[in-house]
Amino acid sequence: MTEYRVDHYKCGGCGREVVASHEDLPPEGRFSYSTVAQTTLYKYHGRSVHRKTKDLLEGQHGLGVS
Repeated sequence: MTEYRVDHYKCGGCGREVVASHEDLPPEGRFSYSTVAQTTLYKYHGRSVHRKTKDLLEGQHGLGVS
């Protein structure tokens, strides 16, 4: 596993946020990286079916997934 540190900086004057990037990181989507990792754990480590994974995400995290 490769872990990347992505630095953030927020300007105290104007409030603008600058976020570093890395060419090997995929673009951020609707769900955070931790949500995608948790879904993978539900699916493969917990041997969960799609319906059960959907129910877990909705019940435990309040995420509406179709």
